[in-house]
Amino acid sequence: MCKNFLVSLTASLVLVSPFYVDAQDEEVFDPLGLVMDSDVPKYVTVTCDYYEMSTSVYETLMDDESLRKDDLKMLAKLKELRKTEDVSLFDSMHLVARSGEKASAESILEVIYPTEYEPFWALSEGNEDDEGVATLASYAPPTATAFETRNVGNNFEIEPTIGPDNRTIDLRMAPEIVFHVGEKYYAKIKNDELETDIQMPLFYTLKVTTALTMIDGKAQVVATLSPKRADGTTDHSRKLMVLVRSDIKFVK
Repeated sequence: MCKNFLVSLTASLVLVSPFYVDAQDEEVFDPLGLVMDSDVPKYVTVTCDYYEMSTSVYETLMDDESLRKDDLKMLAKLKELRKTEDVSLFDSMHLVARSGEKASAESILEVIYPTEYEPFWALSEGNEDDEGVATLASYAPPTATAFETRNVGNNFEIEPTIGPDNRTIDLRMAPEIVFHVGEKYYAKIKNDELETDIQMPLFYTLKVTTALTMIDGKAQVVATLSPKRADGTTDHSRKLMVLVRSDIKFVK
């Protein structure tokens, strides 16, 4: 009786196992189609969504334990709240990369601005007035001598690596959104002939740099950011919830 019981138990284990390796030829037996040949070409699609909401809505969502523990439920809840205008999709980025390789996508405007100046100076005419003081023909304004470039817009960088189980994904990512929100005046030079302003641009940045392990097809809340007001300052009354979803695609 014991022998029959053990045989029956072994047979049950084979039926529920997702795959079985034959001891003779070591070929993978995969009746459920869960295991793919490691030689099959594959790539990863990564989607990063920014959902904007009030701080009160954000607190309500984070107080729900079932939503905190299941980010797919959180994503479904956010899409549901979009219909009521309590939540809006602030921005979305999507990028495809091969496993183990870096990829980036950007939608930007290059803002070039001076960072160093030659000082203000006057040009002498070489003549003197009745009191022996040199007269000036014109003034030369401060001259920019060094410049920097800042990319304004969206920049999305990823580096996904598919695990040996073809289900887990080690993901390095750095999504960034940059706004040019105005100028800051550092000096104003004015006289009878010349008026010059020295100013520097102001930028507001929403950036996440992280590395995480994800499951194929699953969503993950990776960060919460504070958006800007119309004047470029931080709006603490609203929040941006950043969700990332990764999917493994096999080339068939």
